[in-house]
Amino acid sequence: MTAQLGYLGEVTYRWVMGEIWARNQLSLRDRSIVAISILTTLGAERSLATHVQGALRNGLSGAEIEEIVSHLGLYVGLPRATDAMVVVREILPPTVGAQNS
Repeated sequence: MTAQLGYLGEVTYRWVMGEIWARNQLSLRDRSIVAISILTTLGAERSLATHVQGALRNGLSGAEIEEIVSHLGLYVGLPRATDAMVVVREILPPTVGAQNS
C-alpha cells in the first residue's frame, strides 16, 4: 500500500492496522466479514481484492466469502454483488467457484 500511495498509504496502514484492526472486540475473521460487506456495498473493487486475500488468511473459506457476496446481492443490489463476485473468483482457486456454481 505504501509503495502505491506514498505517505497517504503509510498513514492509512498505520491507523487501520495499528489501531482499528488491532482492537480485540471483534476477531480478525469477523472484521474481514465486515470489510468485505462494506467494500462490496461501495463498489471498491481494488480494496475488496486486498481484503478477500486477507479474509482467507483470517480464517474464512472461499465458499464462505462467496456466500457473503451472494447474500449481499439481496441488500446492495445484484450489479454490486456480481462485480464483487468477479473480484472474488479472480482470487480464489478455480475449484472453489466450481463447487458453488
